[in-house]
Amino acid sequence: MVDLVKSKKIDPSKLVLISPYAANVELLDRMLRKNAAYEALKGIPSPSTVDSFQGQENDIIFVVMGTAHPRPGPGFTSQEQRLNVMLTQR
Repeated sequence: MVDLVKSKKIDPSKLVLISPYAANVELLDRMLRKNAAYEALKGIPSPSTVDSFQGQENDIIFVVMGTAHPRPGPGFTSQEQRLNVMLTQR
């Protein structure tokens, strides 16, 4: 994302990070606020869960799908309705 903003001169406010998992959203938020490597992304909206972002839109949306121990796997993204919400964000 940093390279995209720097090389293409994209306004960070036009980007959104969403994830189906609140733990990912919290981690992404901490990374963006505390890591100098992400300074170019200053102005990006706070990361959101898929559910909390529903009904909103932006120009470029990044979906972070990672899961981790102790329950790796698709989680709620295996639920057709929630996957539909995530993939139809605009």
